[in-house]
Amino acid sequence: MFCPPHGIITITAPNPSLTTLEGTNTYLIGRRPRGEMVVIDPGPDSPIHREVIFHEIRSVGGRVSLILLTHSHPDHAAGALALSKALQVPVCGFPGGAVPLDRELSHGAMVEIEGFSFRCLHTPGHARDHLCFVLSGKGIVLTGDLVLGRGSLALFPPEGDLDLYRTSLSLLLTLDEEWILPGHGPPVPLKRTVEEYLRHRQDRENQIKEALALGCSTVDEVMEWVYRDLDPALYGLARGTVEVHLASLMGRGGVVLEDGRYCHHPG
Repeated sequence: MFCPPHGIITITAPNPSLTTLEGTNTYLIGRRPRGEMVVIDPGPDSPIHREVIFHEIRSVGGRVSLILLTHSHPDHAAGALALSKALQVPVCGFPGGAVPLDRELSHGAMVEIEGFSFRCLHTPGHARDHLCFVLSGKGIVLTGDLVLGRGSLALFPPEGDLDLYRTSLSLLLTLDEEWILPGHGPPVPLKRTVEEYLRHRQDRENQIKEALALGCSTVDEVMEWVYRDLDPALYGLARGTVEVHLASLMGRGGVVLEDGRYCHHPG
């Protein structure tokens, strides 16, 4: 069972949905009481959520020194600029995203505050600018949208890249840390969860290959075969998954696209 180390506060934003689960997790991390803190993923641009963040900071007498972004998707970062202005602190993240940064973080960069160190890992696949933060000495990785606390992750083209995503997941397996604090959902064990994610992607790829071998040749045909009796609310998620898998197979030579139709290329 996960027992959060002293100094980690989780605030879930009021933006529940199929993809965000109960909402986006904003993390306040730092020494308390009256210590230096960081905000990881301010969440949506929600005055209600922002006020909860302010309340938690005041309740521990904390002093926020910077804002860290796992990536710039709106459900994680739309509230960054308003929070930065209110707290008069810089926004930090990997370059190339949609949010202006005061400090750019590279793969392997270290962020230090009183009592806590964060090692930045560039983990693209879901988003080009995606970072995970390894909480040094605490056995924890904050994974943003790379790994969720429940269910699997949606990838959408053109930003979603299955090959990069698999590489990023495999990077997590090289770490000694035991627990994941995700961008959505509850904490989960690192090794078991990441291995399940990789197996799930391979199983889905095998299903798509089978659909192609049976004669399915369009995204819709493949989707209808792989996702039988699909809830219409999940149509967009399923379509994105099929598209990124087909793009990956094409890149590896396992699928060809001819006259607008896909076909399996076993060689």
